[in-house]
Amino acid sequence: MERNLYAPPAAAVADPVAPREERPLEVVWALRLLWASLVVGVVTVVGPYLLEISVGLLIYLVIAGGARYVISVWVILRIASGRNWARILYLVILVAGFGYMALNWQVYAQLFTFRQPLAAASWIAKTLLDIGAACLLFMPRANRWFKPPRTPSTPAESLTSQPPSA
Repeated sequence: MERNLYAPPAAAVADPVAPREERPLEVVWALRLLWASLVVGVVTVVGPYLLEISVGLLIYLVIAGGARYVISVWVILRIASGRNWARILYLVILVAGFGYMALNWQVYAQLFTFRQPLAAASWIAKTLLDIGAACLLFMPRANRWFKPPRTPSTPAESLTSQPPSA
């Protein structure tokens, strides 16, 4: 059988997709801390209203708090899928939150008068969980896992990066 000169090339034209290595233990624990922090936050917001819940209050909680928690879940899921931008966004939001706390320190100082010990304990727990998760997400093994696979930027690089054919 003759070779058809007009047939499309049989060479693979897509970039090969390298399989992602297994998620490091630092990232696994960071994700657990992030989920725990999210649960603590939801319980802290909803908990005081459980006995006096009304339709209006429920609508307010869903609108005011729901969007924040939906965005948080989305960012955590992006971190879990290995998106580097998501962990950087998480760190930026965390640092911005600390800046907000510094500017409004009187409000947070009132938590430690222990008139509301549950609110103080949940705030401390959530802060420690968030700091722990941020530290774990930027450990060296986590950094390597989040680093995107290197792809050649020019055709010359792709030719030199391929192993020689036998």
